[in-house]
Amino acid sequence: MAAELIASAPEGVGAPAFGADGSLYVVVSSEGTICRVDEGAGDVVEVSRSSGQLAGMTVDASGAAYVADLALGALMQRASGPDDGAVAADAGADALAWETTVVEYEGEPLLGPSSVAVAGTGTVYFTDSGPLGASTLEHPTGSVMAVVGSGGARYLKPLVLRSLAHPCAVAVGADDSVV
Repeated sequence: MAAELIASAPEGVGAPAFGADGSLYVVVSSEGTICRVDEGAGDVVEVSRSSGQLAGMTVDASGAAYVADLALGALMQRASGPDDGAVAADAGADALAWETTVVEYEGEPLLGPSSVAVAGTGTVYFTDSGPLGASTLEHPTGSVMAVVGSGGARYLKPLVLRSLAHPCAVAVGADDSVV
């Protein structure tokens, strides 16, 4: 089966995620934007912007979106809106409010989250690796973390703390297993 081009986009496109409505979204890391893929037009449409460098994105079952922002060193989220989509297609650029969820652990700033995934239980997993070269084989400082719990009882739990060379991906299976 040959590859099929469904849309043209700027350089730096990655972290594809499906919204609650089935729409496909991608981040444009170099521009700090989230775009909806418009297969009909063969293009991407900007629907949200960050002042940082987005490296990862995921959407939970309720439609809330989570982004890993490498430059801001933060895990950020946007609660689901009235359109029941994580990044509403008709919201327009800059219209969505992003809330900083995690920026530190035990008083130490994050290096820079680079990947994020959410389980059916609502647990949010993310890697914290920082810029390429910040964590190396000789000096492994990368981590895998989880935001556990619900509502005001959420807390940050390190799964692998400051001992990975450059963790750059995390995934959750249908059975909520984590890789």
